[in-house]
Amino acid sequence: VRLALDTAMEKPEGEIFIIPARLEECDNLESLRKWHWVDLFQEDGYEMLMRALQARSNKIGATLQIKKIWLPNIASSRRSEATIEKKPELKQESSKAGSLKPKKIETKNKKANTAIIIAMIGLVGTVVAIVITSALIGKIFSSRPEPTGMKDTTEPTETARAIGSLEHPIKILFIPSVDANIILNGGEIMAASLNKATSLNFEVVIPTSYAATVEEMCASPADTMAFLTGLGYAIANQMCGVDVAFKAIRFGYPVFWTEYIVARNSDIQSLADLEGKKWGYSDQASTNGYMIPTVELAEAGVTPGEQVQTSGHNQTVIAVYNGEVDFGTVFYSVPLNPEGATIFTYDDFLAGSITDLAQYEIPDEAIADCAPDTEGKKMLCDGYQIMDARANIRIDYPDVIQKVRILAISQAVPNDTFSFGPEFPVDLRAQIEEAFVAFSQTEDWNITIGSTDFYGWSGASPADDAEYDFVRAMVEATGYKLSK
Repeated sequence: VRLALDTAMEKPEGEIFIIPARLEECDNLESLRKWHWVDLFQEDGYEMLMRALQARSNKIGATLQIKKIWLPNIASSRRSEATIEKKPELKQESSKAGSLKPKKIETKNKKANTAIIIAMIGLVGTVVAIVITSALIGKIFSSRPEPTGMKDTTEPTETARAIGSLEHPIKILFIPSVDANIILNGGEIMAASLNKATSLNFEVVIPTSYAATVEEMCASPADTMAFLTGLGYAIANQMCGVDVAFKAIRFGYPVFWTEYIVARNSDIQSLADLEGKKWGYSDQASTNGYMIPTVELAEAGVTPGEQVQTSGHNQTVIAVYNGEVDFGTVFYSVPLNPEGATIFTYDDFLAGSITDLAQYEIPDEAIADCAPDTEGKKMLCDGYQIMDARANIRIDYPDVIQKVRILAISQAVPNDTFSFGPEFPVDLRAQIEEAFVAFSQTEDWNITIGSTDFYGWSGASPADDAEYDFVRAMVEATGYKLSK
């Protein structure tokens, strides 16, 4: 275990490497508590372990070979039927007095079974740490029968198995596109609201990347729900059947755009000028940060120079502001006019009346006046409010609008999603969807999911899988795959 722990410290955060596995009700080792563990004595424990190992093997390009071996009958019957052969007869050595001496056989079998387990999972470069007690070792390797009438303490209770219970909370996965502290604090508020409405328990999880979010949903298909980009959703749906429930509405828009940003004093005036330039973007799995620009730049015959993965939209804007990159790609949202309405509507866009870059921006004469409001909650420009990624760094960089301008706006793409794992229980999903809609009508929504510092969902609308066919077509056309 110590060797495995030392090796795990060298792995990237969030990578599947150690999977603690419990064979009975016992305390996990302190050194293993930072990792998610599975209960092999629960009905679905073995299946959960296999899904995690399969996800890991897929990631490293290995083949998972599951061998039939004998293990003690402490897991579910379903696991036994699928993977366990008939228990071999154990030989025992008799003493002169006729008593049984199982110790030598106990040691031999213990070593043999440990070797089999390590050999099986060693194929995928992942360590499963089996956590057992000394009492269980006796159960596993002794031939003495369990006394009749003794209660089987290894059988989990219904509560322990129930998805949404304290022992098995539903995971809400948040893609790491904005500040992690904002996500964590807002996510906890959302989880508390859903808990109050449904009596279900939730765990806020921020994976290390877009790809890790998709991987987690496929590895835990029955107890995960996530905020996914359109690209992430299309790939997750194709990989394991993740299903969309809602799409974001931002000030009346069910679609979004990418904006290409440059320093305001830059001599770059068109996409063609980006040839060979240093490009900053959040993540290779980001739809508007990377995917759309990749397709559009290729269509325009433009090949950027060095590429810098900044890890977030805010960081991309900062990189452009500081001159660390020549241009960046981040999310665009339509500005608000002094009356609080968007400067153009979705109907205007559909009608084809928005054709010039100037129509996506505030008036030039308002730029000099741009600054955070007195509470620091908005970026205002002579009454107009900036809503795109530049506004997110307004506190630390109050002159960001004067220093960073929009070069171009991309084509429209369906908004990001709130989606469920492919095996999520239908009844629980219905409860959560109803609670989610109710949450969208509260003030807490505005300081969490609805905040422009968070994901900026001004509302949510039911979504259908077919709406993301365009995104799937982009993935297919470019041969794009999630970065490992």
